[in-house]
Amino acid sequence: MMKRLCLAAVILLAVAACSSTSPHGQAAEAAQPAAPAMPAGMEHISYAGGDGADCSRAVVIRGAKNEMEGIRAENIWILWVYPGARKTGQSLVQRGGEPHDVIRFVTAGGEEGSMCFDISGFFGKW
Repeated sequence: MMKRLCLAAVILLAVAACSSTSPHGQAAEAAQPAAPAMPAGMEHISYAGGDGADCSRAVVIRGAKNEMEGIRAENIWILWVYPGARKTGQSLVQRGGEPHDVIRFVTAGGEEGSMCFDISGFFGKW
């Protein structure tokens, strides 16, 4: 009887753990902020839009003064969603007449992924 109760408890915990993951497969954290904390000197940058899973749900970077800040903001976002990820490539695409970056990466777990950013706010600014 005790073995059955232990087995039932393990199964219940496994089901609960699986149901508390984010769309990106990471464990959900109750206190996780809606956007990453920005480092000193970049507090003026914010994020809007979607989760970046494709360009119809692009992450919008707001407030970047130039391309250098914008690219750094892309990197911060990716590492916030996928800690330990490594960038493997980038493509510039147009969607609705606006420039977007599609960033390819490998997660810390070895999975390949990509994320789309609306870069219209800083594209071409030096």
